[in-house]
Amino acid sequence: MFSILYVFLGLFSFFFLLFIFKTLLSLIQWNGRFKQNLLITAILFAAAFVLSRFIEDGLRIPIVDDFPIVKGLFIIALAIWLIKTYVNNKRLGKQYRMGAHSSFSCLHKYGIPQIPQTAMTAIYVTPDKVVIDWKNKYFELPLYKITGAAAVTQSILSNNYGYLTPEATKRIGRYLSIQYGLPGEPAKLLIFDMSTVFKAKAAAAAVTYHLQESAQSTNGTIQL
Repeated sequence: MFSILYVFLGLFSFFFLLFIFKTLLSLIQWNGRFKQNLLITAILFAAAFVLSRFIEDGLRIPIVDDFPIVKGLFIIALAIWLIKTYVNNKRLGKQYRMGAHSSFSCLHKYGIPQIPQTAMTAIYVTPDKVVIDWKNKYFELPLYKITGAAAVTQSILSNNYGYLTPEATKRIGRYLSIQYGLPGEPAKLLIFDMSTVFKAKAAAAAVTYHLQESAQSTNGTIQL
């Protein structure tokens, strides 16, 4: 019986180490799979931990000094936090240099052929345009082309691809839909997975705010 348990322990340990590497890589590459890999890593660690305790001494919960992996996990968690902080600070630095009022990290879902689906991107909202940053490649959407922005649900994306109909904006979801196009042209869409409803609402509100400000101003003159 114990030989089988050792086989499982070896497998859990191998995949645990593999997913530590994948988690760090996904964070460094910023490809949107960080949370998924981190969850799998935690599950594999828990499985290996419980199984090793069962084999060695009947599920005795060791203190940190007895179990070096706990220290290792703490160091890994600290490294991940430092990398994430660095990435966020880098985005905020770009926001300042662009003169953007707000910025958001998100996953590109639809709308820009040059950007792969689920690729990690950053959105910068300025007073006259929305800028999408993917690996230091910038895609600018002038504000005058934007006809609306809203936080929509997955079902709305499935039913009407995220077009901003009155029905689409009744329910709030985690996806940011930006609709744009010139008068007389078919409407186009940019769709982003913001990961949370709060971020999607904040991003939509930022775009909408500048749309309203732009509509009231022409050549620097506020229209009353």
